[in-house]
Amino acid sequence: MLEVLERVQSIYVPAFQSMLQDVEAALREAQDIDLHLTALQQPLEQVEAAEFSTVQPLLVPLLHVVCCIWASCQHYCVPLRLVVLLQEICNLLIQQAVVYLSPEDLLKGEVEESLGKVQTVFDILNAFKGALEERRANLQVYYEPGQPVRSWDSSRLVFARLDSFLQRLGMVKVRGTAAINCLAGTFPPCCQGISLCSLVPLTPRPGIVCPGL
Repeated sequence: MLEVLERVQSIYVPAFQSMLQDVEAALREAQDIDLHLTALQQPLEQVEAAEFSTVQPLLVPLLHVVCCIWASCQHYCVPLRLVVLLQEICNLLIQQAVVYLSPEDLLKGEVEESLGKVQTVFDILNAFKGALEERRANLQVYYEPGQPVRSWDSSRLVFARLDSFLQRLGMVKVRGTAAINCLAGTFPPCCQGISLCSLVPLTPRPGIVCPGL
């Protein structure tokens, strides 16, 4: 097409040349991103296939690949793109955590057993946050000596939804611990028939104070 336009000396030649250059640049960018993101497929599939309680050892290798992409992919070393990628990983972990906790079963189970599962989720998600911060603080290991190190500092954006989820888990832990204290003590009337069904909300009978709540 360009040859035809040049042959007839069309006024659209400059515009077509510019558009052609943009398309070629976009194609190179897409190929570069696809090549590097393909490396994420296996670690992500391993995380998705694992029982959530056993997923923690898989998180550091996953973040290692993310950091390699950041350091080596020419078109993906943009903070906004990395934030979106890490947010999606956080969403995956939250989704798997919810499946593991199974809110319907969680509310029906024994308080101690249910709180044990909550604590497991709490520990794994905080371990993920810690591993990401540790990788971010040591990005220089992904670069050749003398090569400029590109850093990012978008933890607030990355962890916004994850922190909200952890905050809600923390509330369940506090109320669940209070419930256990009630059960281990004199079992006051306010705690009769208690389970995690009553944790949210946990409402004592009028005029009766439940220790620890």
